Formats: sequence, structure tokens, C-alpha cells
Amino acid sequence: MAQIRIKRSTGSTAPSSSDLANAELAFTEGNDILYYGEGTSGSNAASVIKIGGSGAFVDLTTAQKVADRKFQGNS
Repeated sequence: MAQIRIKRSTGSTAPSSSDLANAELAFTEGNDILYYGEGTSGSNAASVIKIGGSGAFVDLTTAQKVADRKFQGNS
């Protein structure tokens, strides 16, 4: 059976790509954000992206502006 492990930090700083391997998860308690190590650079992740929490998703309950174009979410 495969196991999923999530690294945890009590701070609010995003992990660096050298802190994660490809497909590894990390959670920062200080700002409640879940990060994902994406791609491979040696034995580390090539980059780290937000996948959950503040700043990871677009709020679809209010109008959003992206590259000077306004989008209306579902209400």
C-alpha cells in the first residue's frame, strides 16, 4: 500500500525546491497553505507551487480581474 506523507512547518514561509522531492507535499501552519513539489532537478523538485489555502485558488464568488480582463464567478 502506498503512503502519502506531508511535511509540516509551523512557520509561514514557502518551502524551497530543495526542501521537496517531485510530487511531495508540504503544509505551512502559519498561513495554512499546502505546497506541491513539481518536476525533478536532481533529487529535488524543480519548482514549488501552491495547491491549497490562501493564494492558491481564484475566488469564484466575486468578480476577478486577470490581465486587465474582468471575469465574473458563479454565485
